[in-house]
Amino acid sequence: MDSNLIQQGYLPTSTTAPPIVLSSWYLSVYNGQPEDTSKNEWINWGGWTFQTTAFATRGQGTWNIPSPGTNNITTMSGGPVLVSNNPLNAFPLTAVNNEQNLAPYVPPSGQTVPFITQNAFYFDQVGSGRNASAQIDIVKNAVQTYGALATYMYAGGYTEGGHDVSVFNTVGNVTYEYNPGNKAYDHAVTIIGWNDNITVPGSGTTGAWIVQNSWGSWGGTLASNDGTFYAPYNDPYIGVVGVTAYKMAPIGKYSPFVLQNELGPTGNTNGANASNPTGMGIIDSSRATLALSQFTITSPGVLLALGLTSLDAQSGATKTATISLYDGFDVGTNTFGSLLETQQVTFLQEGYSLFDLNLPLTLYMNEMLAIKVDYGSSSIPYVWEPDGANSDLSFFYDTLTNQWVDFATFTPGGPNSNDAYDGVFSVKGILAAPEPSTYWLCNFLAMAGVVGWRRRAKWRLSRV
Repeated sequence: MDSNLIQQGYLPTSTTAPPIVLSSWYLSVYNGQPEDTSKNEWINWGGWTFQTTAFATRGQGTWNIPSPGTNNITTMSGGPVLVSNNPLNAFPLTAVNNEQNLAPYVPPSGQTVPFITQNAFYFDQVGSGRNASAQIDIVKNAVQTYGALATYMYAGGYTEGGHDVSVFNTVGNVTYEYNPGNKAYDHAVTIIGWNDNITVPGSGTTGAWIVQNSWGSWGGTLASNDGTFYAPYNDPYIGVVGVTAYKMAPIGKYSPFVLQNELGPTGNTNGANASNPTGMGIIDSSRATLALSQFTITSPGVLLALGLTSLDAQSGATKTATISLYDGFDVGTNTFGSLLETQQVTFLQEGYSLFDLNLPLTLYMNEMLAIKVDYGSSSIPYVWEPDGANSDLSFFYDTLTNQWVDFATFTPGGPNSNDAYDGVFSVKGILAAPEPSTYWLCNFLAMAGVVGWRRRAKWRLSRV
């Protein structure tokens, strides 16, 4: 995320490594995972790109940390909030090691995050139909287009104090990595570049990724002890699995208030979805292509954009979908209320994308809003809930039964189906950021007037 913001000119560049702007420990440790009450800690320590995506797209996660030498941490728009011997308190190591509650170390909930996630693109080779050579080209192009990429690797069952020498090798002052054993990945790292002329010892191939690790000064490719290493192009995971690019922007006109029925993917899917990098469940297009999510408005405002996920779009093979917003949906009769707005959107790549509405929509207190998405020939992604999803929130139109089915109650399976669990259809509604000015108020009222005329004749069926 930092890399992309630097690339776009939102953050300063320098000839030396730029300072950390986004709080990586906050994303890693306090990322919205279910709390383990027996240890009073947050048990999933990040490392999964879908967790980061879920966290950042619900108006949280992208907290920045103050500049070096700044002790006034609580007023710096996020980052760690407890002042310790380290004025930045970049990672509350003592609290983490003692399995303490990390809530006191995170920003107050009322503070506004400085950045918004516009896209989280996944470039995994699995399921893409690309061969190894094409995958290398795709990853190189993604680095040039979006900046540094996340990826997964096998790190030898690493510990904080040491690393498996059969995986990491240092020759001279240069560190290499190679995993010929094809063991399961267990660590997340970042691809920051490549060198087509490097041969990693034992790999039998020429060409290597330049990878940034998070273990301090250990390793060194570009410079001694700079925390980087070379990984060959034929590594089974680096540049192959978990390959994720983020496109970021200052929050600007948007607010951190998100209309949603779920937190987002908080755990990896299993079974048929084990290789799905989004952490989401899938309903195959042979079974359904229509999905909807409905909301009771509890925070009135102006809806500016919708965040949606595609699991089928690939580079060079974009996918389109049609979004329709209705004034409610009747569960008993499977009937929609008045159509408020409709528009077509295009997914450029598998993953999450934020789409601005052609006409912002005013949301009123206690009103119902149903958002239907027609994925055309594409599969439907949904946030799976292994502990059980709440009913009456989202549905898909099942072509097997020719009726709308609640995501919380359907039985997984069916022809060509990759369903894993019940869940909730994922839609993120991004609201406008309120401004305490007459200019904002006038614009808000004008916007309400423009959109409100469509709602004066509204009708809504009762819910069952």
